[in-house]
Amino acid sequence: MRASLHQIAAEAGIDNITVVAKRWDDAKVPPADVVISAHVIYMVEDIQAFVVKLVAHARQQVLKPTFMRPPGARYAPFWRCVHDEDRVELPGAAEFMRVL
Repeated sequence: MRASLHQIAAEAGIDNITVVAKRWDDAKVPPADVVISAHVIYMVEDIQAFVVKLVAHARQQVLKPTFMRPPGARYAPFWRCVHDEDRVELPGAAEFMRVL
């Protein structure tokens, strides 16, 4: 996703992007005009702290692209055949909207 972001930004003439390749819980970053966090909420345990930190670091807005269902959800019908147990559905956009 980092490579795609840099490519799209370059094509749009945007050169003021900083990518922080760390877990958001561990990242030490200054505030930015826009904070983008794409497709990472599915496994975040403390979603409230995660969102509070996103908002605290965004001077203007937070962009949070998220699928309605996590990418691994498509394997749910086959999970029992392979693992002999039902797959636990991870949260997606609908659950995230309830948190907001």
